[in-house]
Amino acid sequence: MKSQITKASERLVNLEAKAIQVQVDGDTVQLKGRVHSFNERELAEKTAYKALGLRHVQNDIVVQYYPEFV
Repeated sequence: MKSQITKASERLVNLEAKAIQVQVDGDTVQLKGRVHSFNERELAEKTAYKALGLRHVQNDIVVQYYPEFV
């Protein structure tokens, strides 16, 4: 399941999947890491929910804006 989520995230154009760590415990997945927008954070969570057999997503991803926009 972890590899399914990671591969799906890597296919998404605007999401840096390598910056997201995925931990699976039964039917629950925990997402950690940093992204550059709330949209990317939400996209990672939606991608995780699409994994077969998954019932819960704990989204602990932090949004870290690009410095030039802050």
